[in-house]
Amino acid sequence: PQALMSVLFLAVEGGSFFVAAFNLVVPIVQIALAELLFEPVRTAAVPALGKRLNRAMKSGNAVAAKALWEEAEIMEDMQLFGLFLPHLTFFLDVAKRCGFMSEELKDLDKLGNKELETLQHMAAVFAGQAYCNLRDRKIGNSSAKVVAEALKSSTTETLYLHDNEIGDQGAEALAASLKSNGSLERLDLHSNNIGDRGAEALAAS
Repeated sequence: PQALMSVLFLAVEGGSFFVAAFNLVVPIVQIALAELLFEPVRTAAVPALGKRLNRAMKSGNAVAAKALWEEAEIMEDMQLFGLFLPHLTFFLDVAKRCGFMSEELKDLDKLGNKELETLQHMAAVFAGQAYCNLRDRKIGNSSAKVVAEALKSSTTETLYLHDNEIGDQGAEALAASLKSNGSLERLDLHSNNIGDRGAEALAAS
């Protein structure tokens, strides 16, 4: 708007055509360069940001993890998360230790959109995103164990895990983590395979 006003002013008052054109062209070039360079610059920043996010997750620094996750807008772009994933070694180690996607995680480049999206939403719990939705993914006890590890320090407030074939083992893992979690306000576990043992563990937490 300022560039356009300056051009109109010069047209009315008289003045150098070169100056008027320059005032109009410079902002256009700046906008075009910003559009062209945004993706390359963001991609170049991934390794450094990924390492910082990984350190925050590993140390249980919920404030730093959440800030980095939101700053990078990882939840808004699944392809961007795919670039971050190899640097999130703590998250990947927890997933492997819990037996979650053991085979798929051997080669991250071969992950499909469905697997990548599930990992994205699961990593969001580690990053302390306020609202996390992992419902209806049929990912079983192993996924619940991964999420349980995240909940030990996560600042997530709402977590949907229904329709995931979670049984007593997964429920017990979640119950144990809830004893040290002071942030979670809503945990939705309906339509799973949780029996009396798992229900009692959750009730006691």
